[in-house]
Amino acid sequence: MDSDANDALIQLVDLGSEVNYFTELRNTERPDIERMRYLAIERLLEMMGEALKRALAAEPSLSMEIPNINRIRGMRNRLAHEYDAIKFDIVWDAAEIHVPQLVETVNGILQARGAI
Repeated sequence: MDSDANDALIQLVDLGSEVNYFTELRNTERPDIERMRYLAIERLLEMMGEALKRALAAEPSLSMEIPNINRIRGMRNRLAHEYDAIKFDIVWDAAEIHVPQLVETVNGILQARGAI
């Protein structure tokens, strides 16, 4: 149990909670606000990917505990390096469907370790 990994996982959960907050407020009546919300979510997803990268660097065995790890890495890489190929609906699906699942999984890992 690596404390650097735990710290990064806690950060990932915090960032994921921010994503959840933004998705709950989604309201398509104001396109300008929605654009800002989308860009914030996009950045938070990138930061979540970085937190996961740090956790895995500190404790590679975490890759066995987190489902879809390669898809998460791929999303982070696309957001950081292939931003011109990002699909709006894929980002929203990740934010609304996959982030809550990831946060739940990571919370379970942290609870099992007594880190939270």
